[in-house]
Amino acid sequence: MDHRNNENLVRYIIRKVRKERGLRQGDLGNISAAVISLLESGKAPLEGETFEYMLKQLDLYPKEKLETAVEKEQEKMRELNLILQCIEAALDKGSHEVALKQLKKIKIEKFHPLAPSVYYLEGRYHYLKNDWNKSSKIFHHALDLVDKNNIAPPVNVLSYCYKDLSNGCFYQNDLQNALMYVNQGIEAFDKNKGRKEVIYRLYANKIQYLMKLSQHDHAAQILNDTWLDRSKIENISVVLNLYQFRAAIFRGREDFEKAIAICNEGIEIAVRYRIKKRHLDLLNILGTVYLKQTIYDKALQCFQIVLWMDEDNEYRRRKIDSLSNIGTLFINQTNWEQADDYLNKALKMGREVGRHLPIGKGTDYPWELFLFSTPT
Repeated sequence: MDHRNNENLVRYIIRKVRKERGLRQGDLGNISAAVISLLESGKAPLEGETFEYMLKQLDLYPKEKLETAVEKEQEKMRELNLILQCIEAALDKGSHEVALKQLKKIKIEKFHPLAPSVYYLEGRYHYLKNDWNKSSKIFHHALDLVDKNNIAPPVNVLSYCYKDLSNGCFYQNDLQNALMYVNQGIEAFDKNKGRKEVIYRLYANKIQYLMKLSQHDHAAQILNDTWLDRSKIENISVVLNLYQFRAAIFRGREDFEKAIAICNEGIEIAVRYRIKKRHLDLLNILGTVYLKQTIYDKALQCFQIVLWMDEDNEYRRRKIDSLSNIGTLFINQTNWEQADDYLNKALKMGREVGRHLPIGKGTDYPWELFLFSTPT
């Protein structure tokens, strides 16, 4: 085994063994603390007489001993990574407390290659509990760990941290910082690391933020590039986001035929994969396309389908979209009593949801408060 292929893990092992033995950086024989620091931090190559001398001091020489240590740590990392994947799945399924309980059982050093992933999931827990301040601090802590300890995570956890930081800003109507974080996430992305799908989530979010900021041409440019790669995107929910944005852009250009075709194609995919949330989103967009054409019967039908499909209020923000859009429809028909009724229902449910989502300058209707309200 060539340790140069596992340099980050070797650096971790060296630091771990030194600390387990209670040794400071200046306690390794004739090697200065400064040199040890350079070797452990990745600022000096793991080769030469000095490196071999250090391995001997740590009982990791001959190199077969180091190779054995690397193999053991690789196996431990595979086991830990499996646990982290299961914790993330539990979080995404809504089993938040179960996930947190398992997360607290993990005891690793702050310089461990997977430490940023552990902190990301802790931040994700608080993010899903709508505690933006706490989640933001933890995401930043994960980012600081990487910088401070010169960690090279095996997956794109930095991009995931930036993605959720951008989402948190979006929900607080801070679109400029949302855009800043999403750009940092794109910049941090490494195509050679695991969890590559995050790049498409970031692009989808960036498109959404640009549309909210009325930067439609820039959004369309990114969407056109990402649209060509949609067959490569494993996450169908992200693919359906692209359908939403594409339909909305065609709607804005009054290319209604294309907007309707995109909506119908997206709805077919949502039904096939049973992704109800995106199904409702696309129905709402389709309804607004008809509304913009003043085809009121078809528009009303789309919005009413959303209302009865989500009778149990599982996706209330989609329901708010429909209620507010029906209100807009009745305003257009000068049916003030009905308009007032539906808009009040939308506002009441909006207060119950508890998130003040950005209206944005790019909305087509005065009551289109929650359209595209869930970043990926």
